[in-house]
Amino acid sequence: GTALALARVYDWLTRATPAGWTARGASIWEERPDAVVGRAVPRGLGFWVSGSTRAPQSAPLDGAHGRFGHPGAGGSIAWADVDLGAGFAVLRNRLTPEGWRDPSLQRIVAATVAAIRSHRY
Repeated sequence: GTALALARVYDWLTRATPAGWTARGASIWEERPDAVVGRAVPRGLGFWVSGSTRAPQSAPLDGAHGRFGHPGAGGSIAWADVDLGAGFAVLRNRLTPEGWRDPSLQRIVAATVAAIRSHRY
């Protein structure tokens, strides 16, 4: 798949599903240690979600409620922002040792979200 295709899936989840389901899916249902990453991860309906005060996350799953998604190995990540009504994906060609916490990925995520927010508001 491509980043565009994956972003479209997350975008569709913000638009084509009932609002109540989307809000519930973006809410924390459990917060327990993840066997792969070795720390607590807040989860909703199968996705990692934002809004945790006990398990700090990196962008885009940091901060306020309303975002859900999942990081991949080596620095890829895809997510939906319910408030923005948009889906995003950044897929890497090469694995990075920092994974999805790679500073260059964090800058891309921050710039993307800022651009969408400024365009919509």
